[in-house]
Amino acid sequence: MGRTASGQVQQPGHNGSRNAFLHGDRPLSERYAYCPYPIQGLSYPPSLRDVCPPARMLISHNREKLINAAIYFADNTQHCGKIKLIKLLYLLDFEHYRQTGIPVTGLEYRAMKMGPVPMALFEEWDALEPDFAEAIAIVPEQVIHYVRETVQPKRDFDERHFSRRELRLMADLAARFRLDYSQPMINVTHAERGPWDAIWDNGRGNLERIPYSLAIRDDDAHAQAIRESAAEHEAIRQAQMH
Repeated sequence: MGRTASGQVQQPGHNGSRNAFLHGDRPLSERYAYCPYPIQGLSYPPSLRDVCPPARMLISHNREKLINAAIYFADNTQHCGKIKLIKLLYLLDFEHYRQTGIPVTGLEYRAMKMGPVPMALFEEWDALEPDFAEAIAIVPEQVIHYVRETVQPKRDFDERHFSRRELRLMADLAARFRLDYSQPMINVTHAERGPWDAIWDNGRGNLERIPYSLAIRDDDAHAQAIRESAAEHEAIRQAQMH
């Protein structure tokens, strides 16, 4: 990092090229930064450096990220049952994709009446795999007229699996929804013209996949660069599957 002739701090990666804009010249583990956050009450510092990290960094460790994100939200919010956790994961994944072209956990979400649902987690919930069962306990808790499946951490959160951007986004979401029950969060995940609403379509899109690409709006400041990064990431992911 240097200074311009006027004495202003010069941020890394601001040389006008797309590659520098996306990746900058900082260590790979630090290549994350700002895009405006669309959910009211959440914000980021106004820096444009390193909007999209290299795809290879986030292809692996999705499972560790999912498990640790569940630990984090259970530790840092109240009333964190299955539905609230699912909604927090959806907001985390789709907002991170909107900013970088890459989701955090890589979960696939489907449109259901209750909102966006990560089907793999939803189907695993009643019989968690050993790695998940070692990390969290699901404790039935009577709440007036229903039973909440409260998530209780069994081990500490491990931040090593996450970028600074991901950690900041999780912290913002936890702060925003810390005291909320799942019901008030429906207004956010069911937002008109949002990804879920576009696919649900008054029930006509029941169980249809919600493409992450719907998170990127045409009026987003860096939509084109992020879409290009997403396409590159997907191409690498597909290549690794064959």
